Amino acid sequence: MDFFENGLFFFCNNYINETERLKRFTETIEAVWTERGNELDLNLKSNLSKAPECDHQDIGENFSYDYIEMVIKYQFLHRQSIVITASSLVETALYKLCELTSSVSGKKFDLKTNKSRKSKIHKCIEHLSVVENFNMDDLKEELDHISILYKVRNEIVHNNGMVTEKLYRLNLPHLKGSFGYTIEINVDFMDFYLKIIKIFFEKLKIQTTEFIGKMSNNNISKDM
Repeated sequence: MDFFENGLFFFCNNYINETERLKRFTETIEAVWTERGNELDLNLKSNLSKAPECDHQDIGENFSYDYIEMVIKYQFLHRQSIVITASSLVETALYKLCELTSSVSGKKFDLKTNKSRKSKIHKCIEHLSVVENFNMDDLKEELDHISILYKVRNEIVHNNGMVTEKLYRLNLPHLKGSFGYTIEINVDFMDFYLKIIKIFFEKLKIQTTEFIGKMSNNNISKDM
């Protein structure tokens, strides 16, 4: 079995790189909103300095409207889409890893046979742990955080990005918003979870490397 050719040897490295790429993309976009906010702030100060005091309230209201429309709403949409993208990255990686390990070990992988109501991520974790003997306990801390991220993702996808009672009860740091209104995701929320996902793939790489070693030893034993 050629682990280079089937991609298993480089599998986790590729997803570590994808996570880093997503982080750089997020930082680049966040810098755009910061710059746009600074420009609006400078325009506000300039307009206030030139206008009579009786016009200050109207100028301030116009500034607030422009800031919400040109910065805040874009930030909301961007950060929510990053939550969805990051969650999908983990889900896709785990599913593909299950397919790859199954093709190597010869053990069946079919999510349709798993009738539980668990998420796709948890079904994949269960397969890797129970069927392929990955030690997923070593990734428990990261998986617990990713499970919460996935819950946020579900609220965004299924509830139009609005704060639901379920999400409100989680009381997550760097995540706020009134019940029934748009989920407000702080940039620190994304920084934290992208770091967690990178650590997750780094730890998964160790388990994947051990799996490759076991499969290689099995092949050697068969050839002897």
